[in-house]
This record gives sequence, C-alpha cells and structure tokens, in this order.
Amino acid sequence: MRGAFIVLGIAACHGGADTATRVNDALERSIQSGLTAQLGVAVRHVTCSGSHCTATLETGDALPVVAVGKDWELAGMVISSAPLEQYVDDVASDLGLAVKADCGPRIRAAHAGDRIDCGLGADGRAFATVKEGGDFTIELAIGPDAVAARLAPYDEGALERASSALALDRAGADDEEGGDAPVDGGAPP
Repeated sequence: MRGAFIVLGIAACHGGADTATRVNDALERSIQSGLTAQLGVAVRHVTCSGSHCTATLETGDALPVVAVGKDWELAGMVISSAPLEQYVDDVASDLGLAVKADCGPRIRAAHAGDRIDCGLGADGRAFATVKEGGDFTIELAIGPDAVAARLAPYDEGALERASSALALDRAGADDEEGGDAPVDGGAPP
C-alpha cells in the first residue's frame, strides 16, 4: 500500500507540471500573437518565468512583459519609430530640409534617458532623447561637421570647468569695465 501511495504522489506531481507547462505555453503563444497583432512587428519568441516574460522581436530587441494569470501587458516604455520619424521629418521640413528620417527598428523598448539615433541621409542626423513618460527632445545635427562634433566623445567635467572659467573671465571683464558681475539666479548672493 505504501509503495502505491508514492507512485501516485509522483504521478500527481508530474501531471501538475504538464498542466503548468501547457498553461505557460498558452500564455507565451497568447503574448506572441497579441504583440504581433498590436505592434505590427514579428515576435520571434516569448519566454516566461513566473509572471515575468520577455518577448524577443525579429530585430533581436527584447520587450519586458508582465503576466497575471492569462492577462498580460508590456512593462515599461515601448517606442514606435513611425511617429518619431514623422516628427523629425516635420521639424526638418520647417528648417527647409527635404529629408526622410530613419530611426531604426519599428518597435523598441526604451527607458528615460535613452537616445535614439535617426539618420537623415547625407544631410545629417537627428537624436531623440527619451524623457520620463515617453516624451522626447530632438536635436538635429545638419552637415558632416555637425554630425562628427555631436558623435565625438567628450568629458563632461572638462566642459563644466571650461564653462566656469568662461563665466569667471566674463565676471572679471565686467568688473574691469565697471559693470556688475552676472548673478546666478540659483545661488544665494
């Protein structure tokens, strides 16, 4: 009798694992087909571990997904390149440039502070910096010199020191000319 109980216990555990695997597989398929339909991009595969899932797009980009039971939603921000490209095209057009922006993958995961590099053909590049909540700022670098300057590495500390030195030089020049030194609105007098 005791031997039969152990075999039944093992069989019950095995059956539960199959059920959990089938549920997990169904969830992964649901996420894959749902994201493909909603985002309009091919999803290579989805893997779930507990309530945390990762959807890997054909581009190789990974999107975080949170699942609760059969329900799921994207976690974090996801950026669509199409509206970003249209915005960059409009800004460039306002400046008299007839360009077609290319901001890379159609869909990508993003975080505040990420910088998206958009090509503008031979005319230059646009850089979109993602802000909290999904807004972004745009910077255009037009012409090869501007692009090279924007892409060159820089030392932020050196820039701060140079800026401070210029401010001090300017303050000294104002004193010599009898003018008042500029006042920093954020610093106490």
